[in-house]
Amino acid sequence: MGKKILFLTHLYPLPPNDGGKIVTFNTLKELVNFGHEIVLFSFYSKEKDDIENNHFNFKIEKYLFPVEYNNSYSGIIKNFFSNYPYNMEKYINIDMEKKILKYLDEEEVDLIYIDHLHMSYYGEKIKEKFPQKTLVLRQHNVESQIMKRASENSGNLIMKVFLKYQYRKLYKYEKNTVKFYDECFMITQEDLDLLKSMNKYARLSVLPAGVDLEKYKPINKKLVNRPTITFLGSMSWLPNIDGVTWFSEEILPDLIQEIPNLIFYIVGKNPPESIKKIQTKYPNNVIVTGFVDDERPYIASSDVFIVPLRIGGGMRIKILNALAMKKVIVSTKIGAEGIALSENSIFIANESDQFGETIKRILTNPKLSKIYEENGYQDVISKYSSKVILSQHALVLNNMSDASEVNL
Repeated sequence: MGKKILFLTHLYPLPPNDGGKIVTFNTLKELVNFGHEIVLFSFYSKEKDDIENNHFNFKIEKYLFPVEYNNSYSGIIKNFFSNYPYNMEKYINIDMEKKILKYLDEEEVDLIYIDHLHMSYYGEKIKEKFPQKTLVLRQHNVESQIMKRASENSGNLIMKVFLKYQYRKLYKYEKNTVKFYDECFMITQEDLDLLKSMNKYARLSVLPAGVDLEKYKPINKKLVNRPTITFLGSMSWLPNIDGVTWFSEEILPDLIQEIPNLIFYIVGKNPPESIKKIQTKYPNNVIVTGFVDDERPYIASSDVFIVPLRIGGGMRIKILNALAMKKVIVSTKIGAEGIALSENSIFIANESDQFGETIKRILTNPKLSKIYEENGYQDVISKYSSKVILSQHALVLNNMSDASEVNL
């Protein structure tokens, strides 16, 4: 039982410390547990990824290639003369392309798994040279939707024009590239419906994110004995920067005025200067941690776990993790997209006044908090076990025959 799978991803998934990495790591783990043999091709950052000391605790063959994840002005300028959107083009690496095609020439592989749209360039090259190979795409977001929302929410005219230009390129790319795949696994039904509206011929199904219930569970311990709000997420991702900035400018000042001993943790790697300045502005109330080895103590300390996203897409794995740790969550509608929860499991607030008032209610009403903690916990353990979801996914992959002809 099991197949040999060539697995391509642009984010080296160790350590699994943000949403995308967690989903990728859990997927790899469950595919191996099922009996699949995995050959991983991944990018990594020389500066930020410690590939020498971070190792998988399961058997996997891997080929790693360095990349510069950060955006560059020179790259952006050059991209004006390219048909590829910038956030896809920067992952085109000739050395990786040659190694992948050489590997497929010399080794028998049953299935190619493209993880994230950012690696679809290689999927296209593989399908062109090996049309009979089974090729699947795991979409973590509809990437063009994120770009569209970013352009709509930008207050900077130059940035708004640039993001709109990138959105148009990305929409065209995303719409066309899905035709190369025998199956595209979307993380939410909303994303599936959106991509289907972009390309009605795409072969799509839903594969939701899940939570590792062995890792994320209730912990009765706080870092500080103060009312605590926590935001968690990679601070190099535009939707997170936008959300934290909005919360800090529109909501936090009023909360501090009414609850002076409030503490707000901003937890996540690579915070830009604009985020670090929030702590400078509120030194007694805000802590910007940067990278942390283990985010669970910060989740456990939360009286309110916030997801103030105004742009974005896909599914927020951090919401599932926090629910599994019995935390009360306040999220925008966009932040909670794709997660099917029962009534009284999560608070949804889209406007700044509503968001702030909801937080105040939670902090002053322990009985209300207990209701949402318990309901959210029961919801997540019954619907979003990563092991159950990904074991079924591994079986689906095992039952996929060699690809039928794909109309290019």
